Amino acid sequence: MNRADNIAAGASGRQQRALDTRDRLMRAAEKLVAERGLENVTLRAITTAAEQKNESALQYHFGGRDGLIEAIHHARNAQVQEKRAEMLDALVATQTAPTLRHICKLMVEPPFLLARKDPGFRHYVKGFGREIAITDGAPTDYLMGRHRYGTRETRRLLRETLSFLDDEIFQYRFNTVARFAGLSMSGHARQKGAFRGPDSDVFFNMLVDMMAGILEADVSPDTRAALVNRQSSM
Repeated sequence: MNRADNIAAGASGRQQRALDTRDRLMRAAEKLVAERGLENVTLRAITTAAEQKNESALQYHFGGRDGLIEAIHHARNAQVQEKRAEMLDALVATQTAPTLRHICKLMVEPPFLLARKDPGFRHYVKGFGREIAITDGAPTDYLMGRHRYGTRETRRLLRETLSFLDDEIFQYRFNTVARFAGLSMSGHARQKGAFRGPDSDVFFNMLVDMMAGILEADVSPDTRAALVNRQSSM
């Protein structure tokens, strides 16, 4: 092996070690947040759990707490998007018009199946589901991703199915079911045998039913009046 090959091999090795360190920190953070809650987890605890002797490792790889959390969301969301795209392609291939329930399943079945298969993903759902639900931003950005094929198509199908709703009410309900799903799945993740077995199947189907019910409910005169009153007070 010549000098150039040695340099390339060394760089490749350092890059792999950096990726391994990032992954260890992210997985340690997910596990600790699932056990203790986000507000009770320190950066030092994450570094220790990830078996990193250098306490500045987290700062170096993520720039701090916010960067770490963003990286976790990004990585898990990429998994969800890949699974959702597969399900969407399969649904489109049937050449039948999707029902509202089909579309609601597209929203929550990908993370549900990932949590069923991967203990690490279960930690993510348990630890961050509540945080997603109470975020100041749009919870759909975390639950479904942002500007991705699966998300765009799912939202488009949902909007076509709920064409009787005006844009404001549709967006409000869309965010509401995302918050509801995040809280529900986080709570389910805390149950014994979560995401597996008959009880889990009942939970999932009940969740989809309730999401569909929220989305297609009639808009009451009281809600219409409240919206008008809010608009006039702005």
